[in-house]
Amino acid sequence: MADLPLFQFTTQEDWYYEIPFLNADAAGAPLQLVDANGAPRVFEALVTPAQSGPTIVQPVATLTMGAGNGITFKDAAYTTLVFRLSKATALTFSRGEYTADILEVVSGERHLFMPVRIRYNEPSSILSFLSRMIGVTFSASRQPIITPVAIAGRQGIRGPGIFSGSRAPVAADGTDGDFWVNTSVAPRLFYGPKASGAWPAGAPFVGGTVDVPGLTQALASKATPADITAAIQAYDTALKNGAGPAYDTFKELQDLFAADESTAAALATLVGTKAAKGANADITSLGGTTAAPGVDIAFGSTTVPSAATVDLGALTTVKAAISGTTAITSFGTKPHAFRMLRFAGVLTLTHNATSLILPGAANIQTAVGDTAILTSDASGNWTCRHYQRAASDVVLRLVGTTPGSLMDGGDIRVVTAASKTDAIVSALIFG
Repeated sequence: MADLPLFQFTTQEDWYYEIPFLNADAAGAPLQLVDANGAPRVFEALVTPAQSGPTIVQPVATLTMGAGNGITFKDAAYTTLVFRLSKATALTFSRGEYTADILEVVSGERHLFMPVRIRYNEPSSILSFLSRMIGVTFSASRQPIITPVAIAGRQGIRGPGIFSGSRAPVAADGTDGDFWVNTSVAPRLFYGPKASGAWPAGAPFVGGTVDVPGLTQALASKATPADITAAIQAYDTALKNGAGPAYDTFKELQDLFAADESTAAALATLVGTKAAKGANADITSLGGTTAAPGVDIAFGSTTVPSAATVDLGALTTVKAAISGTTAITSFGTKPHAFRMLRFAGVLTLTHNATSLILPGAANIQTAVGDTAILTSDASGNWTCRHYQRAASDVVLRLVGTTPGSLMDGGDIRVVTAASKTDAIVSALIFG
């Protein structure tokens, strides 16, 4: 595509420029910028430094439709757009070249309608400043003095126009500096500016976006919703099987949901890497605020029958209800696990100094409603951290050294009767 339409402004003036639109299918008659209902179309212009590189450049000003907003129609027929930006605002910009592309706003979406370039500098840096106004050019040896009384202004020439038609432009269409949109092909072709009576080759654009080399391939390789769903399911399975990650920071959780910027292959690698980090699924960096003072974690519960070995590590919930009366000698070998138990029957928990460590290093006979909290170490050995009787009796283990004495390893069970407020000693049981 040839050069874009260029407007030049100095630091001493307000920005003002007009763009008329002509209809090539109607012998160059003014083209109304209205929709199918006759309402004026809506436009915006983002004034942005004309820079290239990997970093997105943010606009320094946004012109929108309406009086005082920067863009208006010059006439009631909606054929000419007028653009204004105050000198006070422009003086906050750096000197140089800017883009001020016209965007059409349709149902909240913005599409490129007309590319525009603006050159903004000091008067001494724009040598053609006066020539574009009244035909006089600055020179190095002399500077003319011009006043409104000495030299009258002249009517400005027509600016570049944009024609649209259901064909490609021919030499008779438009004048030098004009543009043309061929609406009969998909994607539409954009021609211009016309120069020396000839039109350059048209360039395609779709929905206002010129095709970017490699964009199609990049979009095709992005992770799809199905990829993300499969990854999350794999992640969840890894956690339940004890192969989940050790979350050092909340950022690692966010990584999984940044998949819309990743390829499907990268997403699979992410899941595999985090699932292989270890069996410890601690969350160590979830802080609270005044409005949200912490993390509310809901624990599910599973009912499991009693047996010689009740594998707590195979459960997918933190809480478990133990039914039945079969004595339990092992809770399996799941490492770094945490479980809360409730007993629904009377059974014996068998103490083991290595694999099942119970309070007081002694067996426990459960009762209906008793609860316990257990954890396992790196080797999968379980320790009962707390045991709570459902009844209000307390078991005290007495440790003695004299055989046959009251202190010879006996139990004192203190029972608070339901009909009394005082605790009584109901039995002395000697070992």
